[in-house]
Amino acid sequence: MPHWAFFVRRLSFGNVAINPQLFTELLSNSVNLQSLDLSGNSSLFSHPFGMKPDMFGNDLCRETVGRNLRKLSLANLSLTEGNVALMLDLFPLIDDLDLSGCMFDFSDSTTDRRSATELTPQCLSFSTILHIIHLRNSKREISEQPLVLRLNSTDINDLALSALGRTLRLRGIFLDNCRNLTDWGICDFITSQAPFKCMREFSFGHPGPDVSGRAWTTIVTELGDELTFLRLSKWPKISQRCHRSLENFRSIRHIDFSLSLSINISGVHWQGFNHLTALNLSGHNYLTDSEASAFISGLRNQLNYLDISCCTHLSDNTLYQLSFHQYDSLEALIANWCSGFTNAGILGCSTEDGRYLPGISSLKRLKTLNMSDCRHITGFAFSFPPLPLCFSKNLTSLKLARVSLIKGHIVRGIAYSAPVLEVLDIARSDIDDHTVEEISAKLSYHLRELNVSGCENLTDKSLCHLSANLPFLRALDVSFCPNITQEGIKAFREIMPYLSDFKCLYSGMSVPCCLLFSRLSFLEL
Repeated sequence: MPHWAFFVRRLSFGNVAINPQLFTELLSNSVNLQSLDLSGNSSLFSHPFGMKPDMFGNDLCRETVGRNLRKLSLANLSLTEGNVALMLDLFPLIDDLDLSGCMFDFSDSTTDRRSATELTPQCLSFSTILHIIHLRNSKREISEQPLVLRLNSTDINDLALSALGRTLRLRGIFLDNCRNLTDWGICDFITSQAPFKCMREFSFGHPGPDVSGRAWTTIVTELGDELTFLRLSKWPKISQRCHRSLENFRSIRHIDFSLSLSINISGVHWQGFNHLTALNLSGHNYLTDSEASAFISGLRNQLNYLDISCCTHLSDNTLYQLSFHQYDSLEALIANWCSGFTNAGILGCSTEDGRYLPGISSLKRLKTLNMSDCRHITGFAFSFPPLPLCFSKNLTSLKLARVSLIKGHIVRGIAYSAPVLEVLDIARSDIDDHTVEEISAKLSYHLRELNVSGCENLTDKSLCHLSANLPFLRALDVSFCPNITQEGIKAFREIMPYLSDFKCLYSGMSVPCCLLFSRLSFLEL
């Protein structure tokens, strides 16, 4: 067993096949493990020698990893009630359980029961799962944290959610893309949980058509003082009166209103949000510079995460405001598809009266930057010279897909100036095999995800350089690279054991002109 198992705190086997016996041995040695992701790994339970209670003799797992594991993801798995009971028995201190995408039978929570012929063997009985979790909670100390339950993309209905609210005391609930829920189910659940005053995280993005401002009012009045995380992406239209109630969330740390164009943030007094550190306003294409300036200045040196992607009305003035008011705090800026940004917003510029306005290159704590598809930004903004970017030494993720004039020397400069890059997206850039060789050699200890799709000068030599310099690469996209052959792709797959996400659409062949035109036209919109 590898010596590093003792130091691991997070493990993810999402969509990666693994031998159950080796898996249990690894777990037994990962005594400091706090988060385990098994999403999409159904073979771990369906394998003839899969997870079974007798594989953990003498309470071995409970006495090792079971002492510290707090977060467990079983999302998108074909499970039985016994599988869930086993995992909760092995890891009794779990306080964050993800069952998103699992197939549940909610008929036992409704009066409209389905016949047995309509149920598949993989369906979990929701009432049984609630009973298992309730029994497990009854054995825990009262002082221990309540559970965070994630049920995203399931068919949960109002009656099942109501039963959940009356059975369990929860610290958080995630119901994104649960389209069967209505105002009644949400309001009844929240009303049941409110007396406990434990709810800290609430997520209900992409709701169904039967959700309205009534649910919003209940969230504000019953949970407003307690919530630290709130996601209401693509929320339906609510009344203007409800907008003012946003200021009730005094303890909030993370707000996600992406694609919720009906939620108007103008007029909000952001100075009162003393704990807010993450804000997602993606898709608010009517957001103006003045509205952005209000929350940027009101949350001075508080934000460490900001998503303003697809906010097409913003200009460089917003980037100047970020550089001035979030200089010591901002760590992640997601700003793809912002057509109003230019090189000046990155590098800074001088005004007619002689003042200098710094760009986001002065953000010294920035670790994640996404400027993909910003049509008025060019590779010149990231070349070295004109000047080294202050944030480059800390940068771990950089996405510049389809940014014009990204040349080979610019990419090489990025690799040398940002030595700890883990994610690099330079799709449709003008690079060649030599550039790939240099950046893979320079970033060999850190780079784990690389997107070079649409780079037409790359050949099989690039795959050879990547396999030699980046043996631990996890994700690679070489789609629309016509000079990379199918033989090279096959050989590359065979020698990259850690590669779990490999895209190679239309590589090794001439891309049909009509398809290429359609794809490129879409990207230019």
